[in-house]
Amino acid sequence: MFWRRGRDAPDDSPSTASEAGLHGHDKPPESEQREALVKEETRSLASGNEKSAAQASTTWPPGRSPDSSKPASLRRDRDGRQSALKPWLPEVTLLVAAAGLLAAVFAVVCSQNGRLQRDWRLPITLNSLANLVSTLFRAAVVAVAAEMICQAKWTWFWSDRRSTRRMADLQHFDSGSRGLLGSLQLVRTVALRSPSTLVAVFVIVSSFAVGPFVQQAIKTREGTVEVGKSAVISTAQPANVSYWFFQAATTSNSSKVVSVAYYMRPSARIALQTALQNPRGDDSSAWFSCATGNCTFYGLESGAPIESAEAVHSSKEMTHATTGICNVCTDVSSLITRERPPRSISGTVRMTLPNGMALDTLESASGMVFAPGDLSWATPGREKFQDEPTAVSCSLYLCLKSYSGIVQNGQLIERLISSEPMVHNERYKGDNPYEGQGSFVAVRSPCVVNGRNFTAADIAGGENLRWYEANRLCVYSVGWLLAKELGRLLDGAFNETCEWRNQLGESLRCRESFWLCKFWAQGQAEARTISDRMSWTADALTNQLRRGLGRTQGSDSDVKGRALEYATFFVIDAEWLLFPALLLLLEAALLGLMIGRSWRCRGEEAVWKSSVLPLLYYRDRFAGVEENEGELRPLMTTQEMEKDAESVSVRFSRWREGDSGDGTRLRHITVRIGPIFLVSVRRASAHVSRYHAPRFNNSGTEITISSTKMPPSIVNGSSALPKVLCLHGGGTSARIFGIQLARLTRELSAHFEFVYLDAPIKTGPGPGVLPFFEGCDPFFRWVSDDPATPAAEFQAQKDRAMALLKDFVRENGPFAGLVGFSQGARAAASLLLEEQREPFFGGRVFGLFICGTFPPFVPCEDVVIAAPTVHVIGLEDPWEPDSEELLGLCAKEGPRRVVRFPEGHHLPTSKETIAQISKLLLGIYRENVASAEGP
Repeated sequence: MFWRRGRDAPDDSPSTASEAGLHGHDKPPESEQREALVKEETRSLASGNEKSAAQASTTWPPGRSPDSSKPASLRRDRDGRQSALKPWLPEVTLLVAAAGLLAAVFAVVCSQNGRLQRDWRLPITLNSLANLVSTLFRAAVVAVAAEMICQAKWTWFWSDRRSTRRMADLQHFDSGSRGLLGSLQLVRTVALRSPSTLVAVFVIVSSFAVGPFVQQAIKTREGTVEVGKSAVISTAQPANVSYWFFQAATTSNSSKVVSVAYYMRPSARIALQTALQNPRGDDSSAWFSCATGNCTFYGLESGAPIESAEAVHSSKEMTHATTGICNVCTDVSSLITRERPPRSISGTVRMTLPNGMALDTLESASGMVFAPGDLSWATPGREKFQDEPTAVSCSLYLCLKSYSGIVQNGQLIERLISSEPMVHNERYKGDNPYEGQGSFVAVRSPCVVNGRNFTAADIAGGENLRWYEANRLCVYSVGWLLAKELGRLLDGAFNETCEWRNQLGESLRCRESFWLCKFWAQGQAEARTISDRMSWTADALTNQLRRGLGRTQGSDSDVKGRALEYATFFVIDAEWLLFPALLLLLEAALLGLMIGRSWRCRGEEAVWKSSVLPLLYYRDRFAGVEENEGELRPLMTTQEMEKDAESVSVRFSRWREGDSGDGTRLRHITVRIGPIFLVSVRRASAHVSRYHAPRFNNSGTEITISSTKMPPSIVNGSSALPKVLCLHGGGTSARIFGIQLARLTRELSAHFEFVYLDAPIKTGPGPGVLPFFEGCDPFFRWVSDDPATPAAEFQAQKDRAMALLKDFVRENGPFAGLVGFSQGARAAASLLLEEQREPFFGGRVFGLFICGTFPPFVPCEDVVIAAPTVHVIGLEDPWEPDSEELLGLCAKEGPRRVVRFPEGHHLPTSKETIAQISKLLLGIYRENVASAEGP
């Protein structure tokens, strides 16, 4: 369709009926005046099948035209041009709003990048807020694109001057502006002949990806965040005598001289004994406090925190230092000399070290000793022990230990960086005035104090000086009195002779220091094992010093770090937000082209967009014949047509024609549409539907057609939930079982998708099915329950049922579980047994047996069902013994769970029982099925 306005024709010039179309004039030609006398005096909708009817429905009343019916404010000069921008102002406004919404998405989402998820204070989540705003953005974008497609509907006809367009194209454009499917179908209509329409269609189709793209931009990661909680590792810096000793005054009777003696507190002695007797125990471990279970500590030189266990093991920077005990062991086995002592018994050998330490033993470990009830005297013991003796010289000494450490998952991880022996300094007393003989001291280097790094070069000293000065925070000391008492206690602890005899087996007898038998290592002691044991002892003694050496308050020296908590952070990938931005720019460019066309053709084309009124006002322009082209009056705007249409009344009639009360002739069409009744019972993803569609015959009598069509199986593959296969009992169907399971599936609909399958054998209704399920036939069962069924036929029925079930599971799986009632429980148990023989489910499954019968369809001798199961047994069920046998077929460690309810052979009706079954089913699924599938 194409039209051209006559530029030289005056507005009041006469025109023919074919030229005027809907626009009648005050003074038509004589022929038209005569014709107008027989035409109706009002506008009406007609079928258009007859030419006379079309003429009657397209004629305006005499003396009235669209222009004359409009108020003066809406009249305009027809030679003037319409505004190009004003009709598009709503779309421009929507586009600006869309830009604002997209800017809001960028601002809100990007502002949360790197922030804690828990710091989000709004009641709506960030994802929900972004989804809401992006939905509004998409709605605005689609609305603009739809209006542009609607406008393209009119330009589609205006742009082709050489040929006509199909009238059906109007419907294609209208459908294209209303939804996704219509937009895709419109592509085939316009092909490459309307690029602007294709772009608008692309905007509508791709707008569905706006939400997913925005959601994809919002990600999270797990990380640690510092919290103001306790993060401490204990150390021992100055060892103050008053902590570990108490003083007692005694008076001499002869000289009346008062002397003062210091004694180690019992708690300190107990702590030292604990370290010696159990050096690897918890009581001898280093003390720390980390409220969150994950704490980091700062490097003493760089000030940077040590973040991970890998950094602890690879870094050479210390995080804390402490006064401690070090050890050194030397293998002196080569220095052992052997000799036979004088006047010794036969076979006795004396082994001696250069320091005078000697050990007398027998050459052969075999002996003959009488011991009632004990035959150990016959054991050739020498074969159990080493052939050569081992001698190790070990020393324990005071030292300064430097560590690198963190607390991770509630465990202290620390590595010894270095150790430095302490030296006796007679001048240094520290904070203890009682240390008259000085202290053992060591200086930590490097040592950062108030931002200054004190190294060995910064410590005051000089040539030929026997002393030097250092910052007291860098000095670690042990008082002379404490060092002397520690040496005395350790000398006594390690001064022991232990012996072994055949009667002792793998034990060693020590008279006082019984814990020294651990060094013997059941006769397998080596220099390495002895050295390791001494290292453990030294570490345990160090940890006891760090713990306060029995002091109730613990150590008053520690190092503080950062307590960390695992938290979720927002991570914003802004690149995903470029797609909606590009989509907005593309639509803005397209809208600019549409506005440009409206401006360029504003004297020849109108901006009608989605209005349907042009089809009524300018129906003659769509006649499709060439004589309609010519000098026509300018087109009305949408606002003008809407204003004029408010004063026009029409009626759509079919059966009768007549006159209205004011004499206006009407064509009246009455359409009677019968209602459709739909009854839907929906449970989770499975549903059962019955519908009735009224029909009418020629005489008007209602004909009711009913249908209860139901597929053999109901499978909804659209859900992402784990699927559960439901097997009905004998004499029912998948549809009936879906209704019977309604209470249970309602409880579990958020966790599972329930799939129902009909059995292969048609049969009559089972017990209790009628009359409640009247009209719900056909009914099915898995195998025949007739005792007279021949064995071969019965076996064939079982094989056919198992083949059907296996094929269904393979084609529609995976399934997370099975639900079986009565005979369906036999089928479910058979599937679980077959799964154990040859897996086909694709993962672990659970079974829910409700009033199950016995036996399964497959052999079950000498085998148990290992899958997790829940058994629901009716105490008044006639088949209760069968249910108990099915329970016995399932392994207790499966695990299996049992629910007994005081009812008969049907599904439980009590809310409490249903809730209990749901809880047990979810429990075994989460603990045994979901956990086996992994995250």
